Amino acid sequence: MKRFFPICFTCLTAIVTLSLAACASTGKNAVSASVGTSAPKWIEMPSAVYAYSEYIAQVGSAADKESAELAAVQKIAALFGQNVQSASTASKRMEQAQKNGEVATLTSSSGLNQKIQRNIKQENLIGIKIAEVWQDAPHNTWYALAVLNRAETAQIYTSMLDKNNATIKKLCAQLTPATIYTYANISFAVDIAEQNKGYVERLFVIQPEVGQQKAAETITPEELKLKAHKIATKIPVHVYIENDKDKRIATAFEKTLSDMGFNSTTSKTAPYILTGSLLMTHTAPTAKDVFYTEYLVQCNVRDMESQQNVCTWSLTGRDGSKTAANAENRALITAARKIEEQFAVALDQSVKNLPQ
Repeated sequence: MKRFFPICFTCLTAIVTLSLAACASTGKNAVSASVGTSAPKWIEMPSAVYAYSEYIAQVGSAADKESAELAAVQKIAALFGQNVQSASTASKRMEQAQKNGEVATLTSSSGLNQKIQRNIKQENLIGIKIAEVWQDAPHNTWYALAVLNRAETAQIYTSMLDKNNATIKKLCAQLTPATIYTYANISFAVDIAEQNKGYVERLFVIQPEVGQQKAAETITPEELKLKAHKIATKIPVHVYIENDKDKRIATAFEKTLSDMGFNSTTSKTAPYILTGSLLMTHTAPTAKDVFYTEYLVQCNVRDMESQQNVCTWSLTGRDGSKTAANAENRALITAARKIEEQFAVALDQSVKNLPQ
């Protein structure tokens, strides 16, 4: 159990003022605050007050109290490493799932002031509290002790992992027949697994043995992506682009679909059709004798059975050269490259936003 070791106060006024300031900065969490020339033990050895086996504790110092608190919290947050990432929650399906409580995501840390929350990613703040502050008045220096209760915080992450793993299991039970909608289910599961990956990595820092246990129970994004690819191979998509005389644009779409795993087919009766058009306009030479060709690519992926649009996407740009023919060729090359770079992301995002 943690214990506080208050330092002798210089006067009653200082006690009242600092206590109020401490409570104001951390909400309902009581903070031990003091001034004086005798430094508390936790400044040199945090584990003397907060046992290492139970807490992660770091000390920060600065000329003002708020900056000292921020420095202390930053030290704990840094322990999680810069490589810990959470999946994007931009899709409508993820936002709705969070709202309905179907998936667990990180909540706000109301016990920390706004400056700390603005400077540190929210997912690195869970469980951190400011436990002690002390002012070295003669040297105009504030010290703050940030702590993270290992058991309590591990329980937060464990609970979120359990809820998310249950949702992933449910989604993986709904993968037949192979349609764009079952593909959407597995894509959604990948997003949840990406979040779980960050939670597991934090658990390894907080309680390594718990992290190892939950890692063994948690399916990885990579495993789910293989499932998504396998489903995609059973989904035929036919591609047709108007005004695409050399089929460069159609080929770029077919290659992108194939890279995602989809079965690009020549059959015009495929259950999914990608139709589109290519529009190219040419401009007269400029003062520098450069011809420009502007391109506009528009496409739509449609579910032929339900007549529902799966994805609508467009691409614009231009390229130039000393000759009109070369300008057009360069424009086609650029357009094809951008399709291969950008269309997969657009299709994946659209699939995640399909009504369920």
